[in-house]
Amino acid sequence: MIEYDDPEAKAARARYSEQLRFDTDSSLDMALDLVFGINGDDDDASAGFTLVVHGKLISGIAVTRNRWAEAQIAQIEPASSVMADHLRTVAETQKRLEAEHRDNTSKEERIGYHREYIHFEKALVEFGNTWFELSALRVCLRDVSAWSFGNVTPTS
Repeated sequence: MIEYDDPEAKAARARYSEQLRFDTDSSLDMALDLVFGINGDDDDASAGFTLVVHGKLISGIAVTRNRWAEAQIAQIEPASSVMADHLRTVAETQKRLEAEHRDNTSKEERIGYHREYIHFEKALVEFGNTWFELSALRVCLRDVSAWSFGNVTPTS
């Protein structure tokens, strides 16, 4: 069990969050706060984003981690109900731990939090002149070199 009140754990999270602040685009982080809230738990929220990641264009509807996990489970369930059940358990555990963390931290501590990932439903990824649709995609914000609001629709 993770102890969120442990001073060493708090210090480690603070160091990691501070480093993440320098490694990611603060404007993108603020835009995601605007869409999903500081806690990132508004499951009804979504917004179109287009990113450049390692020279590849990624475009789609950004959603919360919970909705992304649901999309992953729906994608895998037809092939493996056992794997889907495992992913469901992991997602529920993460959601519970995040709620415990939120309940045990002050608003000021949460404001200093920085996201590490952006989650997509139905993302399009461009390779050369070909677009591939993925039902669920998670992208590390450290790898984003450019971004824009709105998602693209390929013409071909």
